[in-house]
Amino acid sequence: MKRTEQQNKALHLWFDQLATALNDAGLPIPAVLEKKSVDVEWNDRCVKELLWRPIQVIVTGKESTTKPNASEYTKIYEILNRHMGTIFGVHVPFPSMESLENKRQGGGNL
Repeated sequence: MKRTEQQNKALHLWFDQLATALNDAGLPIPAVLEKKSVDVEWNDRCVKELLWRPIQVIVTGKESTTKPNASEYTKIYEILNRHMGTIFGVHVPFPSMESLENKRQGGGNL
């Protein structure tokens, strides 16, 4: 079963929210990936390509983020979110249908 459009929106919203949280915590990409390079701020694409996709490939063997099913997304999220919380103290809850609807209606930040 492929992810729904709402799951896709939630996934990409979470990428953006984690990027913001990492930036707010003062954690540039090299600090998180333990690589020495130029400090670059996080964005949703960096989260997707540098954090999410490598775990996804290990967990599912699937390269494209359109291929995992809902339970695989949950597992990938739990692994990545646990790691971010344990190592860096950054935790971003996965967006819910309610939070997405609230944002769509202009009801505030998630």
